[in-house]
Amino acid sequence: MNIVYDARHITAPYTGLGRYSGSLIEALLRTHDHPSINLTVLLQNSLDWESNPYFPAIEQAAQAGRCVIKYIDCPPISIRQQVAVSRWLNRHRPDHYFYPHFDAPLLTGVRTTFVVHDLIPLKIDLYIQRMVFLKKKYFKEIIRLNLMRRRTCFTASRATRDDMLSIYPARYCVDIHPCHLGVSRKANEQDQQPLINGAYLLYVGDRRPHKNLRYTIDVFKRLVSDHAYEGKLVIVGTPVNHDFDIERYTADYPNIFIMGNVTDQVLDQLYRFAQALVLLSQYEGFGLPVVEAGKWGRKIVVSDRGSLPEIAPPGSCVIPLEKSTSEAANLMASYLASDVRSDSVYVEQAYAWDNAAKTIFPYAYQA
Repeated sequence: MNIVYDARHITAPYTGLGRYSGSLIEALLRTHDHPSINLTVLLQNSLDWESNPYFPAIEQAAQAGRCVIKYIDCPPISIRQQVAVSRWLNRHRPDHYFYPHFDAPLLTGVRTTFVVHDLIPLKIDLYIQRMVFLKKKYFKEIIRLNLMRRRTCFTASRATRDDMLSIYPARYCVDIHPCHLGVSRKANEQDQQPLINGAYLLYVGDRRPHKNLRYTIDVFKRLVSDHAYEGKLVIVGTPVNHDFDIERYTADYPNIFIMGNVTDQVLDQLYRFAQALVLLSQYEGFGLPVVEAGKWGRKIVVSDRGSLPEIAPPGSCVIPLEKSTSEAANLMASYLASDVRSDSVYVEQAYAWDNAAKTIFPYAYQA
């Protein structure tokens, strides 16, 4: 059986899509056991793969005979791939082709599995800044065309699957399945030390409007003023502002730390020692920071929107977004003062990349 895993998205290894693609291929390479599997990993050529954090596992698997590496001169998420990758697939004719995003190449009859992580471009106003109509149309239509071809679609959550069922005709949605993301493995706990003194709440993500950062900051301010909270709010993620200037908005609050992008090692340390993760988004297709913090047994505070109530582990606090900042701060203060926290054992068992690989590639594990 010939399987092609399109791993070109790991060209950007620290994005959500890059992490998804890299973590899933690592799990598949580590666990697939069908004796007749011939696995090809498709990468983009003309790149320095030696510096990519996911490449060593792929290279070692190739040296051990568990896969073959092929290169194609075409970037992912591009119009050009519709022709170039389709042509490559039509020439090699694998039994299965896996593409980890929404825009799987259309001009091929090869059996294809693709992934829709979320419908944010359709659900969230102002998420797309330029050529809004054309980009929304492309996003919606290419998913529809893939579904029309009876291709298998996995979604990052039941919430995303339900969103798709509400948008696309039922006759196209016969093969859509939710499959949760996994968590990375814990670093050596003995090697980690707190980076920030004292208690702190942690936000991880970008600053797009649907992340609801202004509301999050306002709730934190209420937590300090109304409940004498003495900890800090640490904001981690890309420093690009969208609907408001976060640095200016928090300039008078020395207990709000803005760290920008950090390495995976630093992020893991921040998760481990946080008092709680706070993610009060208006919409999430999954919400990876929730389970990454949960694997350390941290307290989890999420909104009631999108997939967040679905993936929040037992022991989390779910805050309805119709609550005022004062009401939300009251709920958060009670939760932080309690002994309740997320169950790390549950998170590591429920959100494992090995499970995701076995769900998405059942034919790689069955005789």
